[in-house]
Amino acid sequence: MFETTDESIRFDFDDSRRLRIAMVDGLLPIAAWLHTDVQANLAGLESFGTLLTTAKAGGHTINGNGCAVRFEHGEVVLESLYDRWEPLRFSEDLLVAILTGLRAFLRDSAADPRLARAANFPEPTRMVTTHGRDDGSTVLIDHTYFPQAWSPMQVQVAADAAWASDDFLFDEVTGVWSGTHEGLEFAGYYDPKTGVPQMYFPVVAP
Repeated sequence: MFETTDESIRFDFDDSRRLRIAMVDGLLPIAAWLHTDVQANLAGLESFGTLLTTAKAGGHTINGNGCAVRFEHGEVVLESLYDRWEPLRFSEDLLVAILTGLRAFLRDSAADPRLARAANFPEPTRMVTTHGRDDGSTVLIDHTYFPQAWSPMQVQVAADAAWASDDFLFDEVTGVWSGTHEGLEFAGYYDPKTGVPQMYFPVVAP
């Protein structure tokens, strides 16, 4: 699902309107985080940048769809909420460079005809809530949600269809998977040892 490179980080979209990432070898958890938590939506990325600023200023952790990110001793710490990798530490400068590059890519791709939405495209939502821990720390929970009109049964049927879709993708290193149903991307995490999905959620389209 993720290509590895020895040099620069690259972004593209595939024919299913999904973000594809070529990531520097050793930094694949960042690719997973970008795909499942940050997501390839320009307005969402701007809001996420503000959330990162809030988290850094307040010493908060952001728990996304699949990852936890926090600032610690001048570094960024990225953890998997599903135990898919050991905590990854990298510089704040790298974080800024990656998000700036993604923002430029999304801005330049806005007119790409491949990204045109079909009529009646199901629109997921994104919401941030705050959770206080017993130790007094705060977690900012940033999740995407399926359309409110969908019943639990509709969500399950659509997720099963995405898992079995012809354009299904997966990454054995990070445990990320992606599939589509009726034009909507479903992404999630699975256990590479068992092949069993652990979580799924909608991806907000470009």
